Amino acid sequence: MPNYRVKLGTSLLESMTLATVEAFSFRGPRSGSKTGVETYGYVWGSKKTHPNGDIVFFLDKLSISLTAKRAALSVEPNRRAGKIKEELFKRLAPHQTLLADFHSHPYPSNKAVTQKVGFDFSELDFDDFLDDDFLWESADGTPIMLVQTICRRDRSTAGDMGWKRRNVFHFDVGPYRFWVNAVVGYLDGRGKRRHTGNVTRLVQIDPIPFVNKFEPD
Repeated sequence: MPNYRVKLGTSLLESMTLATVEAFSFRGPRSGSKTGVETYGYVWGSKKTHPNGDIVFFLDKLSISLTAKRAALSVEPNRRAGKIKEELFKRLAPHQTLLADFHSHPYPSNKAVTQKVGFDFSELDFDDFLDDDFLWESADGTPIMLVQTICRRDRSTAGDMGWKRRNVFHFDVGPYRFWVNAVVGYLDGRGKRRHTGNVTRLVQIDPIPFVNKFEPD
């Protein structure tokens, strides 16, 4: 079984964070949610396979889907929009490949995130991921699913960042706390779609260059 290293470019992480906080702060005229809505997008980059089979992903570009159906507890992507963007991006940046999708999880507090393990993917997230033919074909059988969880942090605590797990990184910006979780899909020996799951040592996430000198436990 190979190991996977997921490197998030600085501009990508910035774009994810801005999209997540905007969706978190959104209050529709008829919305009863205290945490806004989820958002969704596609991520482009490149990958390198080492002789031992390990794969390093370099993720660089994010495009938020304006036509995804957003709600407080879910987001439904518009697959047609993803295909349109992929065809155009092949001409704009042919050296980049659609490798991942991204969505957010909004929570009202750190306590709520902890109670519900809100930085993890849900079973529905995994089902949708495994059924996404477009993403699996675009990523040549090794797609990535990214989720960024957000909540307002306790202002009495100092800003912090670090690894919750090898594949889950957290950091604070202003009044917000964020987690980023990465799951990698792969094909087993019979060609069936699998994924690395919420808890794994197979995936190492590297969020931003200036913290790469730190290694998780």
